[in-house]
Amino acid sequence: MPFFFPIKCGLWIVFVVVMCAAPFVAISAPLYSIPVTLGWNPPNDPNVKGYVLYYGLTNQSATNRVVVGTNLTVTVTNMLANATYRLYAVSYNTVNVESQPSNQLLVTLPAISSVKIACHTNRTMKLDCRAAAGTVCGIQFSPTMLPGSWRTLTNVSANALGNIALIDESSSRVPKRFYRVALSAQPLLSAMQIKALTNGNVQVSCGAPPDSRCRIQYRAKPNTGTWLTLTNLTADAEGNVVATDTTARLASSRFYRTTFQ
Repeated sequence: MPFFFPIKCGLWIVFVVVMCAAPFVAISAPLYSIPVTLGWNPPNDPNVKGYVLYYGLTNQSATNRVVVGTNLTVTVTNMLANATYRLYAVSYNTVNVESQPSNQLLVTLPAISSVKIACHTNRTMKLDCRAAAGTVCGIQFSPTMLPGSWRTLTNVSANALGNIALIDESSSRVPKRFYRVALSAQPLLSAMQIKALTNGNVQVSCGAPPDSRCRIQYRAKPNTGTWLTLTNLTADAEGNVVATDTTARLASSRFYRTTFQ
């Protein structure tokens, strides 16, 4: 029973509104592909009771079997990323006898789709992409494409359909922003930068999600003593957290850390 069997992957093409997107994939194993939805045209046969999808890696038998019933589409969520699969469908009649297979499709899907970026009228940015259901992804941003400038906006999990959607509220307050997505959770706080000033003060800075509430703390020794609060700050739209310790000149040594409030 030959019939039309088109793939409907829903892959996105990156586009630029005011800000740009850059690819970024962190390695983890095994990597599962983005969900793929397939559909077919029904045959002109009153004896057809339903459909079955078969799929497998091209170097193996297509032993994965999904009973679709009378639906004309099916979504597959457990395929490995960057591996080539063959897929085909059959129909079955009232006594569950299967037809000859449809034409086979060969597909190779990525672990994460390109990022779709939409600019709202208030200049906030909406980001959409796809990954395997349940995958935790780190959404990162930067004002430039330079290495070391990336900061984590948030970590988010793909829903049951593999969709990831996020609105960046802070993007309306910056002139431009680049985005990338990692296939793993990313640290929300960057490493601290400590700089001794000429007047004896110490400047402490780090990166954090925009508008997050942070606490800068210090103590005299690295592994003993109570952490004292130097100040509470809100990260700016670029994710900068900067504090000046005006009492550092009075101490023989001082250690710092940043936590969320």
